[in-house]
Amino acid sequence: MSSGEPDGKKDRLEGRFFFSQPHQQVRIGLDPRLPDLVLPSVLEVPFARLAERGIVNYIFDVDNTLLPQFSQKVEDKVVKYLQKAQAEGWIRSACLLSNAMFGSERQLRMERIGKQLGIPDLFAADFWSRKPHPVGFYWALERMNCTPATTAIVGDQIYSDIVGGNRMGLYTILVSPPGPDHWSTGLVMRRLREWLLLRHYGISRPIWREAPEEE
Repeated sequence: MSSGEPDGKKDRLEGRFFFSQPHQQVRIGLDPRLPDLVLPSVLEVPFARLAERGIVNYIFDVDNTLLPQFSQKVEDKVVKYLQKAQAEGWIRSACLLSNAMFGSERQLRMERIGKQLGIPDLFAADFWSRKPHPVGFYWALERMNCTPATTAIVGDQIYSDIVGGNRMGLYTILVSPPGPDHWSTGLVMRRLREWLLLRHYGISRPIWREAPEEE
């Protein structure tokens, strides 16, 4: 399976780039709300190329990143893609970080998702530690025994996953959601704010895509 990286970008992943379409990139300044990569889905994260740059530890958001909101099962293609990256050594350690109340059904669901992916470490953030609050990110770095320079976060929301990751100095990867959002996301108009931000920088967010083309 392809690593999902557009051709000719091998030597330029360390900058702040935004992949809005295949073979298209736009370089932007250091706006703390903007990610390092914008990709259609987690299935196109270029784990191999990032490993060449020393990014080998991953914090994954759960809902609308690894699977649709409220889904109970991670699709096989996502599991296989992550397992391949782990087997190849492109992912050395990983954990799940999601805004979910401790002791709730959402945390139990996270544990079930972690088992499907073979990722036992998870942090279900309560109200006071919700992303972009740094406590979950600190926990992840300590749990994986790694530094921000070797760590990326993959998530679907700018104002939680990306802002929080940028504050910590992580490599930030924004993916498009594979399903509809939780009602609370619409209530605070978070997607509208994301769209306005990306439009301001001339970035067209890609539609979620099931898998990259085979080489």
